Amino acid sequence: MKKNYILNILGIFFLILSISAIINTIYRDNVDGILWLCYPGLFIISIGLLLKKDDLISSQLNILTIPLTVWSVDYFSFFIFGETLLGITDYMFMDFPLTSKLISFQHVFTLPLSFYALYLIRLKTKDIWKISFVQLILTFIITRLLTSSESNINYVYRFNKLEILPDIIYPVAWFLAFFIIVFITNYAIEKLLKNNNPFLKTI
Repeated sequence: MKKNYILNILGIFFLILSISAIINTIYRDNVDGILWLCYPGLFIISIGLLLKKDDLISSQLNILTIPLTVWSVDYFSFFIFGETLLGITDYMFMDFPLTSKLISFQHVFTLPLSFYALYLIRLKTKDIWKISFVQLILTFIITRLLTSSESNINYVYRFNKLEILPDIIYPVAWFLAFFIIVFITNYAIEKLLKNNNPFLKTI
């Protein structure tokens, strides 16, 4: 009962957060921003929490773990060096609406809360990386079709502000990078949180 209560609370919290993020993005006249991977990721994680579906949560963690970690490192680097390392989170230290900053701070706590929830549910489904791959393919296609290079949602046109690869090669690099991210994260999650992990059975 306590486990279900925690999962339901987290599920409702993430659902409210994802809806708030979408509404805030639309209110700021930035509809393209809805397609950022973290926004549908929040929503899918919330549904996974409410339905106790390990595959929904894990499929999003496969995609988001490394990118959100990079975001967090870039964010906290400002407090150490006085500037961000990659410039990804520069907007958090500019004249930016407070509501948007608070919502964007979900990049920091989404991972620990989601991993804790997955630990409670236990990982039972195999080959979740396949779900992540399908989502990435659909995300790339939809983002390229519906958004411009100026908005550069999900970095489908270039990495941040850097144009280090020719346009014809960049999509291949994008998929390769994300597929490596998914494989590494999926492998790590299965090793750490698989239902038959003898360590987990002792906890």
